[in-house]
Amino acid sequence: MKNFRKAIIKKNRTTYNGNDLKKDDKVLVMEKFEGHSRYSYYAKFNETDTHCYRLTRSEFEYLDGDEETFFVSITRTEYSSKTIEVKAKDRKEAEKLAMEDIGDYEFKESDSEYKVDYVLTQSQKDEFSLSTQV
Repeated sequence: MKNFRKAIIKKNRTTYNGNDLKKDDKVLVMEKFEGHSRYSYYAKFNETDTHCYRLTRSEFEYLDGDEETFFVSITRTEYSSKTIEVKAKDRKEAEKLAMEDIGDYEFKESDSEYKVDYVLTQSQKDEFSLSTQV
């Protein structure tokens, strides 16, 4: 039952093969990491069930107490600006000279933005052999 977690269906749904998933049905759900913060979700009724039903995240809820360890990759982007004085013949040349010269200046962080790249379970992290810093 590796990669499957206990969940409950939140609303009635007919699957592509005509089987019904009913509200409050208890199922086992597997998350498959697709990359770039995208996941696919598959449900089955029990461990021996050979057919999986594809779900969206809004169609089920994990049962209380069924917690897992997650690895969250976060990117921090810093913003800072500096005005550089250059002598040039026109605006385009001024931009070029400033870009060439920018490496000689020190910037201090003035603002930052954080973005979640992805969230993986231990088994997903192992499966995709992604290097993360924890």
